[in-house]
Amino acid sequence: MSTPFASLETSFFVNGSAQTAPQFSIKLNGSVPFTVTAWVNAQSIQDPADILAKDGVFRFGVQGTQLYVELNGFPALWSDGVTNPVTQDAWHYVACVYTGTQLQLYIDGVLDCAAGVTGQGADNPNPFVIANNLQGRLNSVRVYASALPAGLLLEAMFQPDPAQSYVANFDFTLNPPADTSGNNLPLVLSGTTNVNAVAPAVALGASAYCQPIRDPGVNPGGAGNDPYTIQAWIWIANPTASLTADGLVPAAQAVFVNQLIDAPVGVALFLVYDSTANLYRLASLRGNVDSPGSTLVSQGTLPFGQWVNVATTYDPTTTTLSLYLNGALDSSSPAFPAITALAAPNVLIGGAAVSTQPSTVWTLQGFIQTVDVWNVSLSAAQIQQWLAAYPIQETGLTAHYDFTSQLTRNELNGNLVGLADRASVHAQTGAAGTSAAATARKSRREPEKPHYRQLAPEVMQRLRDGISFADAPQLDRLLDEAARKELAQNLHLFVPAAHVERFRAKLAGEWARVRHLMKERPQELRFVITHHKIDGEHILIHHTPVRSTVVFRAPVESLDDCTMWRIRVIWTILMGLLSVFGVTAALTNRALQFIQQRILGNAALMRAIGNIPASVTATGLYVIIKALYDFGVLWPLIKIVLTSMGWWALTKLLVKILVKFFGAALAVAETIASLIVAVAQLIYVLTQQPAQCPLIPSGAGASTPA
Repeated sequence: MSTPFASLETSFFVNGSAQTAPQFSIKLNGSVPFTVTAWVNAQSIQDPADILAKDGVFRFGVQGTQLYVELNGFPALWSDGVTNPVTQDAWHYVACVYTGTQLQLYIDGVLDCAAGVTGQGADNPNPFVIANNLQGRLNSVRVYASALPAGLLLEAMFQPDPAQSYVANFDFTLNPPADTSGNNLPLVLSGTTNVNAVAPAVALGASAYCQPIRDPGVNPGGAGNDPYTIQAWIWIANPTASLTADGLVPAAQAVFVNQLIDAPVGVALFLVYDSTANLYRLASLRGNVDSPGSTLVSQGTLPFGQWVNVATTYDPTTTTLSLYLNGALDSSSPAFPAITALAAPNVLIGGAAVSTQPSTVWTLQGFIQTVDVWNVSLSAAQIQQWLAAYPIQETGLTAHYDFTSQLTRNELNGNLVGLADRASVHAQTGAAGTSAAATARKSRREPEKPHYRQLAPEVMQRLRDGISFADAPQLDRLLDEAARKELAQNLHLFVPAAHVERFRAKLAGEWARVRHLMKERPQELRFVITHHKIDGEHILIHHTPVRSTVVFRAPVESLDDCTMWRIRVIWTILMGLLSVFGVTAALTNRALQFIQQRILGNAALMRAIGNIPASVTATGLYVIIKALYDFGVLWPLIKIVLTSMGWWALTKLLVKILVKFFGAALAVAETIASLIVAVAQLIYVLTQQPAQCPLIPSGAGASTPA
């Protein structure tokens, strides 16, 4: 059975919970420091819902919009619930930390509240229980035998250290869930608990459909005799017994069309109902659906209630139309000559249109996850390859329509996809099979080793100790100018009037903090990226308060100083964004190519961001990041660089970015303030500009996709 790109998670409802051992290797009663973290999605949180608890000893959970932690014998600590709420039916990374003298609560990597605690509570033989009264879902619950500092806690949100030692690591993305800490703690599910496979997709039904906006370059078959490939992941709902009995099962369901199906032009990939088999077959259309010989129908049928990869190819040199099911060739025919050319396509996904009625027909009753369109006829081996990979940088790709998040776009060029007639993006959820590996594929990005050979420890320590910005004598003046511009601008553009002065004070405080650290303790900055030439190599090192990592190395002769500087500018912007969430990434070969081709080589984009002033502000950097988003390059670049991050973590990261960067005004204001550390470093990188090296390359745009 083929699988889409999905993850597993465990749901708890009514009386569902999970019980583990009565004792861990440490006590959670205040006798020693500890940290507990969890990824949780609470769907009904009016009553106290324990994430992890031991009756009479320890409770950590959520109620309403608040997080709580309680050690027996001490007052419970509650989070604010207003400025940083635990929202219902949304994933949150929550943590409680006990330092030995203080309890702390974190929400999504941000410290929310703290209270002093001295002494220790009682202990007893009661078992630890997970998800008691939790109406919702869990991804993980981890227990550490130390009080994680803020930096490590933030990093562990999306990139937990694989070398980290855990007291317990309860992984609810396995089937069955288990402790993977190496301590082999038992985990027994009880009550209403389910392990589900969750596949993000666009849900369609009734007359719903999706329509790309301003995407005229996507026109397979438009020349009449041009090669093309259309490939998609789909899930078809099983018709009800009454529909089947009454003969009301839809005769056809569309996957992709680029014109009216009763016109003599255009192509379509769709499903046609076989009443004898009571199943659908795959069909590929060239021209008018009512014309004899215009459609190739598959020999095989498609199952209901399962994900299926479907594809069609056309080779004009042999006039051959082919169909593929789950990457395997199903049928092929050379009886499909040229059709009338189509100058102005009207692409619909999950629905079709006819000339005789205004509404759509053939709506797919189910889900679509991705649709890829090519202007080449892929081989059987390539169909199999791209069934499970991310083709965004491949020659011949004209569209990668991705419905795995609310950002429904053609990821090749950033053009939007509209959702019509109640089409909506959400997860298709079903019971997981007995093997997690066979049930969910966690990533749609080709594996590319993201780790570079590290420097010798003594060399790395010397470089870390030597972090300095003193080689830019004009830096102080530029930082002064940036801070003054930041505080003098019209902040009403970013926050409501009632919050302007608070926002201004936060910006002033963050500018002062960052500038102090740059001078006195640069190793404590949230991130610093340093560039070195060592033994004939360009080397980039990403420093955080807790570690230094080589994230790029290449022979000096492979990149001239001007190109390397331009890449450093873009990389500093990207890492400034990702560092807000504790994420570190390697500048892989594919990421390097993407930056050169899709960003530096995009004339319109570089005109939008290329005139970065030497004293750029945090609000200015926010505008640059938004331009990368608007031009459709931000998400693909993030997906490419985070090759080691599975789908689940990646989608949660994208949601957090959306909320913080493009959500409510106050959230955006907090994010802008958090960008000041990135702005200060971007200003420093701009001072390193080589002579005769403008940021906008001459001839930019030559490789920009149409």
